[in-house]
Amino acid sequence: MNRYLVKIGIFMLTGVYWTILFCAGTEEERMTVFPMSDKEETCVQVQTGQKFSLKFVTSPGTGYGWELAAPLDEKMIVIVETRNEEANSGLLGASEYEIWICRALAAGCTEITLKYVRPWEKEAAPVKTHSYKVQIH
Repeated sequence: MNRYLVKIGIFMLTGVYWTILFCAGTEEERMTVFPMSDKEETCVQVQTGQKFSLKFVTSPGTGYGWELAAPLDEKMIVIVETRNEEANSGLLGASEYEIWICRALAAGCTEITLKYVRPWEKEAAPVKTHSYKVQIH
């Protein structure tokens, strides 16, 4: 009976070890984050199949937000998810981070062009624009 319990205990510990080894660092935790540069473009290099995220500051209290200024080349890149994160300033109406999670689909060069606009102001020029130049290997 004791041998049986020892074998079960070893089996369980081995399972816990492998779970910790393979689950430590999920795909999202290992994902490369590319913050928006202070310039009008940010250069990004990723591998085919890789998930990565674009991170930029937004002020939702003003009504402004980032949108695609031009369609994506969906043969090369797709946006998997978008979300907002607090900037932890503790101030009411403070800026937030907008995060776009993307996946590189095929090797080559493509561009993600953004504009900072109020969606209901269709005729207004963007307050800012930014391009992510993406090199996929």
